[in-house]
Amino acid sequence: MITGRDVLVQEEYRKVRLEEADLQRLIRQAYTRETRLSRRLLARLGGQLVEWGCRLQAQYGTLAEASNSIRHISTLRQRLSA
Repeated sequence: MITGRDVLVQEEYRKVRLEEADLQRLIRQAYTRETRLSRRLLARLGGQLVEWGCRLQAQYGTLAEASNSIRHISTLRQRLSA
């Protein structure tokens, strides 16, 4: 036989489970929103890095040319400081 107390316990259990489900839903939403924001920020950063890299290549040429320029500058500095 089901008593009034059993009904109250079941109702309380149901409320707790609904609250847990709501909390889990909010956590998933926050995580998804954060993930989307992170991806957008990383995509924007990546685009900016590519743009800067292209500008540097246009200004200084290839990596080999830049390396030679750096060595040349280092050599000049050594000569001037000696």
